[in-house]
This record gives sequence, C-alpha cells and structure tokens, in this order.
Amino acid sequence: MSDAPRWFEHLVAEASRDLVFLWNIESGSFGGPPRPVDEQTVMGAIRHLVNRGCAVGFGDPGTPMWHVPKEFDLARDALPAAILELRRVRPQAYEFLVFAIRGHLRPGS
Repeated sequence: MSDAPRWFEHLVAEASRDLVFLWNIESGSFGGPPRPVDEQTVMGAIRHLVNRGCAVGFGDPGTPMWHVPKEFDLARDALPAAILELRRVRPQAYEFLVFAIRGHLRPGS
C-alpha cells in the first residue's frame, strides 16, 4: 500500500486518542486500504504502533480490566510477529487485541 505510512500515523493518532483493535488494522479502519489488508501491511501497521509506544493487551488501559498476555512478554521487535502468529492460531481470541498509547504504560505492556 503506497499510503501505508500515512495510514500508520492515523492509527497512531487513534491509539493516542482512544483504542485501536487488531480487527481495525485488519479491516483498514481509520483511512486504511480496502479489504482485505495484506499480511505485510498488517505487520507494518503493528510494528509501527509498537515502535511508536503502543501498549498491547486486552481491556481498557489504565484500569483494573487491562490485561497483557504472558505471550507478549517479548522484546519489542519480536512482538509484531508473535501477535500475527497468535492471531493465525487463535483468530477469535485475538481480534479484540488493543493497541493504545498511554503515558503511564510501557510499550508492549
């Protein structure tokens, strides 16, 4: 996708304002490409979000409901591939994975 860098920044803006779910990325939400979004572009979006400081987990960041799967206790550069692999293996379990930028959460947590 030639407009990927611009779309990735739209995702970062949304993650800073609210939440981005994995299904948002896969569906091209927030000004992304038409469906289906190819796996390379999904990987690029996840990598960009993680590198920009997104916390990755389930629930609402900063609340007691926030949960980070133990599978995500990885180096930042290994996290995007792990996310895609878990999504492949257990698709329904990871469609609501949250990416959010919050000052009080460390990236990947």
